[in-house]
Amino acid sequence: MAVKRYPADIAFSKAIRESYDYECCKCGTSYRHDPGYLDCAHVHTRKHRNTRWCAEWGAVALCKPCHRYFTDFPLEWGEFLAQHFSEDWYDEAKRRAWQTRKISKQDQADIAKHYREEVKRIELERAEGKEGFIKLRNWDEIAD
Repeated sequence: MAVKRYPADIAFSKAIRESYDYECCKCGTSYRHDPGYLDCAHVHTRKHRNTRWCAEWGAVALCKPCHRYFTDFPLEWGEFLAQHFSEDWYDEAKRRAWQTRKISKQDQADIAKHYREEVKRIELERAEGKEGFIKLRNWDEIAD
């Protein structure tokens, strides 16, 4: 059964892809010319609401073939994340994913708004000439 996508999911996905400059973090291929071919790949499934919309612990940008590969080979996914970031990062991402968190409808609206603003911020930085990965600010760090 597919997990429902909310406006917060759509805004978060675009923000992740923009922050990675539409480049797959596995194979390095640029998809700026075809942004629909790059996915927002969640570190843990979207059912884990504590990290579902978390820029730091929740997702990376992967092209469709790399995303499919890691979906089919979850052990390799974990190994890739531990190498791409670090073992400590991956352990913390797992810990956070399994924490229970209630996200209200208002929170979801705030999340969507936050990541739409983040996309605008990154687009401005790109217009000024910045290339490559640009770190997103997590919605819940701004709200606190």
